[in-house]
Amino acid sequence: MFNQLFLGEIKKIFRPKSIIALVLLFLVFFTLQAIGYEETRKFMEELEDQQIERPPLQNPDHPDIGAAIDGMVEYTPENIDEYISLAKAQLKSAQEQKQSEYFYRMSSDPVYQAKTMVAVFEYIKEKKIYNRKIPIYNGYLYNDITTQHFALNFLGIFFMVIMIYGVAIGAGSYAKELQAGSLKMVLMRPITRNKLTTAKILALFVCVASVVAGASLVAFLYGLRYPLGGTQKLLIVFNASTVFIGTNTLMLFLNALFSLIRLFASVLFAFTLGTVTKSRVFGIMVGVLVGLGALAPLLELLGIGRFLFTTNIDFSVFFGISYGVKPGGSFLLSLGMFVAYISAFLAASYIVFDKRDIA
Repeated sequence: MFNQLFLGEIKKIFRPKSIIALVLLFLVFFTLQAIGYEETRKFMEELEDQQIERPPLQNPDHPDIGAAIDGMVEYTPENIDEYISLAKAQLKSAQEQKQSEYFYRMSSDPVYQAKTMVAVFEYIKEKKIYNRKIPIYNGYLYNDITTQHFALNFLGIFFMVIMIYGVAIGAGSYAKELQAGSLKMVLMRPITRNKLTTAKILALFVCVASVVAGASLVAFLYGLRYPLGGTQKLLIVFNASTVFIGTNTLMLFLNALFSLIRLFASVLFAFTLGTVTKSRVFGIMVGVLVGLGALAPLLELLGIGRFLFTTNIDFSVFFGISYGVKPGGSFLLSLGMFVAYISAFLAASYIVFDKRDIA
């Protein structure tokens, strides 16, 4: 019975009209991305023909944090201590800012960023990664024209469309049926309300994941017209403390995983709003505003940025040198807040619908 219920919910979501609308939106965004990317490729080739090279370091003997991040620095036993000293000086300056009453109203945490640099330079010294250039991961992958870069760029653009779609179907999952009165017929079958809620949530997640997987596959297959990206080595810092050497392929996979988590959390939030308020419109409006982070800048002025829902559903910010970590934030705090939010949404959805009078 549950399997039939689950499949029935999927059929409600993937109706012909919604599929056609998704396909049309996909084609529009995909066509624009393909045209724009091809123009970018031609521009890059023109630059190569003109032999325009990146300017060398102005003063190779002076520590340059920006050049280190870009992988332009070749570390030696002589210069690594200078980089560590510079990073520690920046950390001290950032910690002094923490005493200011405006610290928690800042858009990003300078202390976290400085700790990240100290950790990575100390790792280089400890592991003796000398006489080689290796970039430090800062959220950017595949800067050259590659298959992966094309797919990553497209999904970054199309992600907003998928998020709005997920919020819309999530907010209307119960709200539409409550307003239409069709739930009375559904509940006449030998099923519990909790099983129905579970089937709806699982169906939402499966449908959103299917859209992401389909868009990713098409983007990757089309992107094969460009060279496959290599597995460039990167210095990756997790939570401003743990450093390891990984590849851009690894970070591509992790970013895709974190994007799915963000989508699922946003869809669940909209589902809860629609279920509790019985209003699909309200669920969509608030869900989209929150999902896009439109309200976050205003709330950050109150100094509560690290506790916001949108802040704590994006775990990608804790890998590499990130400007997305809010003042006072950390991975453990974010994980705790994420679990609290998801638990609250699930509890509200199950309890409210279980107690609601459908008659």
